[in-house]
Amino acid sequence: MYNKSKSSNQEKIQAALDRIDNAVENINTDADWLAFLSFSSKFYNYSARNTLLIYAQNPQASYVKGFKAWNQLGRYVKKGAKGLAILAPCIKKVEEFTEPENKAEYQDAEAEKVTKKVVTGFKLTYVFDIADTDGSDEQLPVLVKGLTGNTGQDMRLGLDTPRCSTGYIKSRLTDKNELKAVADTVQKVTSAILSNLASAGIAAFVDLKDE
Repeated sequence: MYNKSKSSNQEKIQAALDRIDNAVENINTDADWLAFLSFSSKFYNYSARNTLLIYAQNPQASYVKGFKAWNQLGRYVKKGAKGLAILAPCIKKVEEFTEPENKAEYQDAEAEKVTKKVVTGFKLTYVFDIADTDGSDEQLPVLVKGLTGNTGQDMRLGLDTPRCSTGYIKSRLTDKNELKAVADTVQKVTSAILSNLASAGIAAFVDLKDE
C-alpha cells in the first residue's frame, strides 16, 4: 500500500513537471512573454516552477492561498472550486554534530549538536485563487482587496491594468525622481523574475544565470 501511494505521488509530481515544460513551450511570442512576466509580477513570492505551474492551470489567477490560509483570513473556498496544484517541499529535521577545529584535543561527546531542516523531496499541494473564495475583505492586504470584486475598484496586482499602465503612472507622478524610482523598481522586479527562471534551470533562461 505504501509503495503504491508513493508511486502515485511520483506520477503526480512528474505530471506537474511535464505541465511546467509544456507551459514554457507554449510561451513563444513577445506577447506571450509579456503576458507571463505580467502574471509573474503577482507571484514574486513563489518559485519560478510554481509560478509556471499556476499559470498553466489558470492564467487569470491573481492571488492564491491554501484552503486553511484562506480561512485564517476570514474567507472560505467556494463549493466546487478547483484547486491549483503546486509543488511543496517535504522538510525533515535532522541532527548533526559539528566537530571542533582542533579535533585531536576534544572527545566526540564534546561535539556540538545542531538541528537542521533538510528538503527530502516534494509533494503536490493545492492553492485556490481569490476569485474562487468568498467572505470578509478585512484581513486582506490593501492591494488585494480589489481582487475580490467587492469594492468596485480596479486594484488588481500586476502591470497589465490601467492603474499600473505607463500613462497612469505619468499622470500621477510628475516629479522625474519619482518616475525614476518607479522605473528602477520595475527593473529590479523584472530582473528578479528572470533570475528565478534561470536558477530554476528553465532552458530558455539558463544563459542568464551568470549575468
